Amino acid sequence: MKNVVALLAMLGFAVFAGCNPPAESGGDANTTTAEVSATSTILCGTCGEVKGSDACCDDSVASCDCGFHKGSALCCKHVENNGQDVCADCGQTVDGAHTCSTDAEKCAECGLVKDSAGCCKLGEAS
Repeated sequence: MKNVVALLAMLGFAVFAGCNPPAESGGDANTTTAEVSATSTILCGTCGEVKGSDACCDDSVASCDCGFHKGSALCCKHVENNGQDVCADCGQTVDGAHTCSTDAEKCAECGLVKDSAGCCKLGEAS
């Protein structure tokens, strides 16, 4: 029993200590490279909801005139994705497995990858 408690304590410490980014990363607001996200939030190119969520492609959810689900992350954002999924973390269209690019230039206005489908539509400035 003591071993189980000790293991849980170590795991808890590892999760909380290992998952929190340092308070000061050394970058500034004008950093020109995209950040890597271990778990990107992918938005469905068909309905605009978070891919895999309960609302994703749920026919009972009302659609907006824009074509996406009303109130979804892509609703009325005028994202030019041609039906492809969009990464909410970097703004790029996604086809299959996705990891945000580490060397893509970031938009100074919104923080997403410059000229991506979500640039200035999904980011902080939208």
